[in-house]
Amino acid sequence: MQAAPVGASEPTPDERTTAMLAHVLTIFAGFIAPLIIYLAKRRDSRFVAFHAMQALLWHLWMLALYFVGAIGSSPSCLRRAFSNSRFRRLVLVQRPRLPHSSLDFLPCGS
Repeated sequence: MQAAPVGASEPTPDERTTAMLAHVLTIFAGFIAPLIIYLAKRRDSRFVAFHAMQALLWHLWMLALYFVGAIGSSPSCLRRAFSNSRFRRLVLVQRPRLPHSSLDFLPCGS
């Protein structure tokens, strides 16, 4: 274990709890909870501010990856949808009754 830098103190149990909440609350409140914790505690505790900022940046990074994944998968879903001859018949030619036993007319679902 490394020695603490000069002037640094051990975080209190309340600071540890608040830092943990910054990470856990992202499950329920998204990026809003660590943002509120960061804005409320950034001048009081560097420890809490650091962990709240980590939780905030991690959540925003994951949100960006979800958007990239959604945008990246959209062309392939659209391509599959319009290349599927059964789907093309359903949409472009006529509107027959939907089959009850199979869902293979869905473009991206399985």
